[in-house]
Amino acid sequence: MSSEVRSFWRSGIDNNRIQGFVLGESESFIFLEYVCDFLKDGLLILRKNDISKSEITKTDSFQQPYIKSGIGKLPRNVLSFVADTWQEILTNVKNESLYISIEDENRSEIYMGRIISLEEESILISEFLGSGRWLEDHTTVYYEDITCAQLGNRYLLAYEEIFANR
Repeated sequence: MSSEVRSFWRSGIDNNRIQGFVLGESESFIFLEYVCDFLKDGLLILRKNDISKSEITKTDSFQQPYIKSGIGKLPRNVLSFVADTWQEILTNVKNESLYISIEDENRSEIYMGRIISLEEESILISEFLGSGRWLEDHTTVYYEDITCAQLGNRYLLAYEEIFANR
């Protein structure tokens, strides 16, 4: 686990910088405690082959002492998520019954919900919309289309609380 915040760029996906503390990595993925607006915001999983540049910038060094815990939270056994395939990672997510945000940034698609099942090439997700409505039909997402996934971020935690209190 890194004690220094780092910046990551994925020039093939977008021009935005991603900040985070490295929690672990496998051959194919990097697992970050994501930082957004000076707040730690859950677990972010990125494909390594999408990362075009990674460094500790002057901005990272300046901001690090001011980064706060925020309300995002890491999964209990965060290091158990470190694996080499989306199927292995998402199996652990399903086993923990966690809410997840899965992104296909090449198509600008975000899928939020819970994993129902895992197949050889895809997952089936019970998906909800930003309006708080669960879709009746489950959504199929192919592993090859997933560019990143998030767990325990502010957004998902807010919905988790809303659904628990309905």
